[in-house]
Amino acid sequence: MDDCDRASLDTETYRAAQLRKVQDQVAQPGAEECGICGEELTAERRAAMPSARTCVECQQAAERRRKEFKG
Repeated sequence: MDDCDRASLDTETYRAAQLRKVQDQVAQPGAEECGICGEELTAERRAAMPSARTCVECQQAAERRRKEFKG
């Protein structure tokens, strides 16, 4: 197996793992409270995003941090 084959296999393995992760998240109902701050998720949040694990505020903060990290 050469480097290209290994890279292709690594890519396929990574994609399969990510797909399984998303499928698991969709299959599981969302949380009742935010996994970060512990506040109860609103009915609107759960209706809009049934698999949500965080409140809107914590999700927005996490997305801002990711965006800043990526630069």
